[in-house]
Amino acid sequence: MLLTTKGIKINSSLNKNMITYKVKIFGRVQGVGFRWFLRMKAKELGIRGYAENLPDGTVEVVAQADEKDESLLKRFLEECKKGPFLARVDKVIFEKVRDTAVFGGFQIK
Repeated sequence: MLLTTKGIKINSSLNKNMITYKVKIFGRVQGVGFRWFLRMKAKELGIRGYAENLPDGTVEVVAQADEKDESLLKRFLEECKKGPFLARVDKVIFEKVRDTAVFGGFQIK
């Protein structure tokens, strides 16, 4: 079964060859264009998922790519440690997750 909602396609059979990371970014990461920066990098590298400001002042990112594109996903995760010019990244937590959602692009929430 395939459902599409807000850029998310749910189909567990498609997810077998996907790598997904959940990332939490701490520091001066809100109000500095961080999510837009990540969206641009994701588009350049073909990464799917989303970036969202959280109430605690952090940015949460879910980043996903096909197994064959693991090196591109790693490059994107490195960009999460940097951010745009005005940002200051103090800490980044990476967690590899098993996710049944297959994202259709990279969105800002």
